[in-house]
Amino acid sequence: MLAKPFVLLLIVLASTGCVGGGGLGKVLSSALTPEDVQRGKEIAAAAHDVAGVNCADALLAQMSEAQTLELHAVGIFSAFMKVRELRRRANAPPDETVQIACAPLYLDAQRTILKLGLSAAPGGGALGGVLGR
Repeated sequence: MLAKPFVLLLIVLASTGCVGGGGLGKVLSSALTPEDVQRGKEIAAAAHDVAGVNCADALLAQMSEAQTLELHAVGIFSAFMKVRELRRRANAPPDETVQIACAPLYLDAQRTILKLGLSAAPGGGALGGVLGR
């Protein structure tokens, strides 16, 4: 039963840019919080999931880096600069460390989704026998 929430998390990671592109700003503006990632890391560690622990470590490092750059506006110009910096972060290329660390999870999720799609097709689809069930 843990596989479904995990796949959903990976879909969120991919759609927010963690592994598929889109930048750190999109990841940080998503539902990911340091507490959530830390709990995920604990679950991965308990399951001896090295790839999951590595991805969580990379995410936590990026989150702590971004949180040290607190942006507090005190006037019109600083508000403009805050919005500008947030836009720059959102449009930044994905962090290579996070992308590499989370790639195994992303690929695993893609394979799982592909299997689910092929399993739903009558006869398992053309590749049903290749991927197994």
